[in-house]
Amino acid sequence: MLVNCILWGNSDESGTGAYSSQIRGQAEVMYTCVQDSMSVNPWPGQGNINSDPLFANPENRDYHLKSQIGRWNPISQDWVIDQISSPCIDAGDPSDPVGLERFPNGSRINMGAYGGTPEASLSQQQTEPLPGRASNPIPPDRADGVSINVILSWSPGFDGALHNVYFGTDFDHVSPTNFDSILVSQNQPSINYDPGFLDYNQTYYWRIDEIDSQGVVVTGEVWSFTTISSPGPPKGRTCFTSETIVWMNGALIPISKVSPGQSICLMNCPGKIQQIQEHNGTFTCHDVLLDSGNCLSVAENHYFLAESGQWISLQNLKKGTKLKTAKGTVRIINIIKRPIPYEGKVFNLKIDGSDRYLVGKDAIVVRDY
Repeated sequence: MLVNCILWGNSDESGTGAYSSQIRGQAEVMYTCVQDSMSVNPWPGQGNINSDPLFANPENRDYHLKSQIGRWNPISQDWVIDQISSPCIDAGDPSDPVGLERFPNGSRINMGAYGGTPEASLSQQQTEPLPGRASNPIPPDRADGVSINVILSWSPGFDGALHNVYFGTDFDHVSPTNFDSILVSQNQPSINYDPGFLDYNQTYYWRIDEIDSQGVVVTGEVWSFTTISSPGPPKGRTCFTSETIVWMNGALIPISKVSPGQSICLMNCPGKIQQIQEHNGTFTCHDVLLDSGNCLSVAENHYFLAESGQWISLQNLKKGTKLKTAKGTVRIINIIKRPIPYEGKVFNLKIDGSDRYLVGKDAIVVRDY
């Protein structure tokens, strides 16, 4: 008996052509996708279909099902989004448990090799909202082109007194089945959350668990959105003098002392130092004076994140411009070009999985080269 299977694209024993049927002889088949079922379309049996299963990459033996909500990519080891969804998702035997399929799973097992497993492709079908569950996310679920300065908000569930916020760049970061979900705010009374600095062209996942007046927790749905592409200028040769301090592993250290593998901090989604770019020579240098009383020295050029959310190069900065910091903003008092060029080593950092890090005591947001 065949149940929850996909029989598609098989060839004859000699490899010279496709079978006239994917099944030979007698077989009891239910809730299975069968290609070219002889003269029968589909193969007789409850729940059978004859539709292209939309495998991810069958030529390379990747038989995960394409999904507009999420498909596991065994090469990159993460979840990817397709433009189309397989008809085999949520098409298995409804009496079978979904097993280890991740949410959202439509409360029905998928056909195919990954049905009932953690690598099952995600479903567009949502179960009925639970009483008390948070709803109406802003930005809307699966929204695209979202501002990097977005403030998350939602409608609370019935009797929702407090709210737990989960947020991350991977579905697993917020999955209710993951015991290591990233809880970024616990028992907060407000129905909005500021995630801080977000990266351009990045998909984020979030979930709100409601806590009612009796302390009962109602697990929320997993929502997602993707931020806009960077409007900033292309990256170039941009560096800091050796004494410039940066935030690493929870402390301020000179950029010249940074080592690969150290973690940036004061960011929602910290990354690790992938590469330190070092130049030795003579450089035009500018001192950026800030209303905090601190000064930042820049060799040649660099890109700063302004309060407006745009990246601005050193040459385009002006007095009064407010720069983003890890905790707010800091205003530029003046920009002074040194009369004598800077001689020595200058540095820049390449961050794994991000394009920004924090410099100076004010924790100003800058972009790598």
